[in-house]
Amino acid sequence: MRNLTNEPLYVLSRGFRFGNVIHASPLAAIDHATQTCEVKFPGPGGNLTEIDALVRHGQPISTWVPVDPNHADDIIDAALQNRSVGTLRLTCRRQSGRTSAVRMLTIPV
Repeated sequence: MRNLTNEPLYVLSRGFRFGNVIHASPLAAIDHATQTCEVKFPGPGGNLTEIDALVRHGQPISTWVPVDPNHADDIIDAALQNRSVGTLRLTCRRQSGRTSAVRMLTIPV
């Protein structure tokens, strides 16, 4: 994801919900009540340690979703092509004082 808003954005991960085709890794941190998998962003050392991030204009931000390693690559590729892996849920907030500065995003993956 890349910030093209001309201002900094605060991005908070609300997790990832897998669809019916691809499943989470058995080692993934999952809230079993909501079936939401924890998703983190890179921290100061580059490791995925942060649930939120400040993203400046033009800056990209990325993350990984912990997929079950038993899935074959062709199954994962097909799910990615069809956007049927699941849904990434984010909250984004502009750092300015404008109204309606908070947006809830649900991004099909």
